[in-house]
Formats: sequence, C-alpha cells, structure tokens
Amino acid sequence: MDQEDFLDQVRVLRELGEIVRLEEVLSDPGTPDAGPRFAITFDDGYVGALDAAERIWTDFGVPSSVFVCPALIGGGPFWWDSLASARKEGEIPAQIRARCLFELKGNPTRIMETFGTGGIPESPPPRHALPAEESRILELARGGGITFFSHTHAHMNLSALSHPEVRRELERSAEWFRDRDLSESPGFLAYPYGLFSESSMEGARAEGVSFAFTTAGRWIPNGLGHLDPLRVPRINVPAGLRREAFVTLLARATLR
Repeated sequence: MDQEDFLDQVRVLRELGEIVRLEEVLSDPGTPDAGPRFAITFDDGYVGALDAAERIWTDFGVPSSVFVCPALIGGGPFWWDSLASARKEGEIPAQIRARCLFELKGNPTRIMETFGTGGIPESPPPRHALPAEESRILELARGGGITFFSHTHAHMNLSALSHPEVRRELERSAEWFRDRDLSESPGFLAYPYGLFSESSMEGARAEGVSFAFTTAGRWIPNGLGHLDPLRVPRINVPAGLRREAFVTLLARATLR
C-alpha cells in the first residue's frame, strides 16, 4: 500500500473516532454517543508495515500492533509474494493457492519446494516487501507505541493442522516471545490467511490464547458480551484504497 494512502486512512479514522491500542478496543470498543474506537493492526511483519507503524507513532502518536511469525523473521520473501511475482499475471491461480493452503497446509518450506523452482525473478524484491529483521522488531517494541503479537510460528494454515500440530505451532511462537522478553504481551493471535477451525480454536485455547483475530470484515460489537474471544473480527484493508473507497469499506462493515 502506498504510504500516503495509508496516512490518509489514519486521518479518516482520527476524524471519525479515537485510535487506541488493541487491548483498549477489546475492553471498550466505544459507544454511539462517544464515537467508535479503532485499533490498527498489521500482519506478517513486512518491513514496509513496520515503517508505516513507526511513522504514525512518531508523527501522530497513533499506536498499532503487528502480528509476526518468528520462523519467517529476517528471511526471504513470503511464499505468496514469490509465487505471484514468478507469474506474468502477478497472481497465484486459485487452484495452486488452494493446494498451498490445504494440501501443503500453508507450510512455507513445502510450498516453495513444490512450486518455487524455476521462474522466480533473480532480482531481489524491494526492501518494503521483505520480512523485517529481528533487531528492528525489538527496537520498535522498546519504543512503546508498537506491540507485537503472534501470527503463529511459521504462518501455517491452522485449519489444516491436527490438534497437536496447532499446539506445537503456537507453543514455538510463544517460546520466541518469552525468550526475547516480550512475554508481557497478552495471549493475542491472528489466524494466518484468516483461516481457523473448531480444532484450531481448541488448540489456541489450550495454549493460553485469550483473543484470536479473524478477517471477518466487520466491527467488534458494542456489547462485548456477544463477542467470541477466539473469533474477533477485523476489517481487512486492500492495497490501493483511496479515502472515498476506505470510507465506503468502513460503512459496509457496519452493516454486517
């Protein structure tokens, strides 16, 4: 997403309500009289996302949260970017994507072994499209305005894993956070690809996850008593969305 488009979206949110930390939204999403409260989240830990998160904190005092996968930090391009860039149309065919997510369970190593040979561009991807380095994550975590939470260990599709596999995937991520003194982060999880199942929710609950986030595309209800803590909705914002389209997206999410 263009950085200026993103900053304009942040301005829209500030005009409509209050931008707070993710934890605060879950304790009080706002009321019709007081106005809505918003929390900004980023998935995967792209360099460009961290740059954007730092900028809105530095320039506007706006906090945000980033969900990261420890196994992918500081590595090469994410598999979906590699496969898309290797094709003239710049997109992954639906059939191949389905195989990646379900037959190969979203496992980056298996996916690249299966589909990533040949046709991958030799030129390196731009800096903003790479996973951030660990040192950068820890630096921003110390700054106070950006919090980091689990996106699982290796961005596996939890809905395709067995119960023991789900628990191991989450356990390894939790170990990474604890080893780097980020264990004060509450048990927040964003489901990779927005996919989850009853089994994966059971595994998340067993691993101490208190809130798990989907990409359901709607608001958190005012009455938190109606909120399933392992199905917390978020509004996914596609790249290239200008101000008018962003406002429309927010309005449509209200109707769901």
